[in-house]
Amino acid sequence: MDVLKNISPALKQIIINVVVFGVLGAAFFMFARQNFYVFCFYEFCFKELTLFINFFVEKFLNLFPCFDVEVFGKIICDKAGGSLVLDRGCVGRNVMLAFAGFIIIWPEKLLKKIAYIAFGLVVIVFFNVIRISSLMFTQKFYPDWFDFNHGYLFKYTLYAAVFLLWVLWFKINERQKKAH
Repeated sequence: MDVLKNISPALKQIIINVVVFGVLGAAFFMFARQNFYVFCFYEFCFKELTLFINFFVEKFLNLFPCFDVEVFGKIICDKAGGSLVLDRGCVGRNVMLAFAGFIIIWPEKLLKKIAYIAFGLVVIVFFNVIRISSLMFTQKFYPDWFDFNHGYLFKYTLYAAVFLLWVLWFKINERQKKAH
């Protein structure tokens, strides 16, 4: 127990939050997600998120004269040829959960956390729209680079954006603590 005496109060709070939210998260995925109604709600949210992102991808790509894009559910089709299917990993669900989870465990006021999570999710969706649109460009003009861009470049660019959001979160909190 002497080890805990040397830990800062903020770090103690983070450790407590990680344990609490880890147990709650594990309980949710082990028990609640097996519930039919929870599963249906989860599937509904995933479908709506996919449609939301595809709507903006369609609008963005149709700004360019080289594209005539239509969306059919989770499929994005260019009438001149080429299509993408947004599967579960493509909408950034895990990236969004990791971002929100990290903000939740940080010791700060709840309203501030909620506001920053909302801001961060908007930024992540924006980057995801750009990422998916870039994949359509790659597929159309540089098809040999599609697999590399899909598997590495664009995926890790999204991770870098989330990392920068976390750095911004630290900087905001650090600046406010210095001001007090």
